Amino acid sequence: MQQLGTTFKQLPESVMVNDLLDQGLMALMSRQQLSAETFYLTGYETMTFNRNLDFALETVLSSVVPFEKELLIISNDDTNIKIINLCEKHMVNYTIVSMPTTPEEWDELGKVFTNYRQFSHVLVSGDVSSDCDLSHLLQLGSYLENSRIGLILHCNKQPMILSDVRAIGVDYMICNGLGCSVTSVVLAKRSRLVQTEGTSRNSMFDLHGYWQKTLHRRKSGIEPMTV
Repeated sequence: MQQLGTTFKQLPESVMVNDLLDQGLMALMSRQQLSAETFYLTGYETMTFNRNLDFALETVLSSVVPFEKELLIISNDDTNIKIINLCEKHMVNYTIVSMPTTPEEWDELGKVFTNYRQFSHVLVSGDVSSDCDLSHLLQLGSYLENSRIGLILHCNKQPMILSDVRAIGVDYMICNGLGCSVTSVVLAKRSRLVQTEGTSRNSMFDLHGYWQKTLHRRKSGIEPMTV
């Protein structure tokens, strides 16, 4: 059942970490002199959870894919079973394809993106510290650049630096926090995040609602974003 009208007051306080973004992760992702409370100036918003990576992944899947749309999962590791189980739990329609490795396979995937109306997002899960994976993601980003399809990146190991996130065109990055092994972080492009209001399938996994909690704790003086 679709969950509408969720407010941040309905969300459990213990799920979110008090710090907006741990300093170690912020230093890794951006060289700009930003505090945790001004990271939004990059054009991205962050939600830090006192839960493991699976919770962050489930929150994104529950919140960003509209009921009438479909998720395209590009398969490249063993986490796909977990992703599939979460999609079925939240009734997210999905299609699985393999990560292209040849020019012919990339052309075939490009044809899929040409008929983008059935897909709202593409999800890739893997080790973004791998040069091979980064090369594939850059190529994938170039195919998605002129489409309306969003890109979700699920980082199994180290998070991607912000300059690469921007270069690829990632809309949502899901990663572990560096301050504690039981924290996780969702980095979301603000222009995409605002579109998730009222779309969560479950109030416990409402990304927009958690973002509103983050905004509620932020200082009242909001500066213009740099991008």
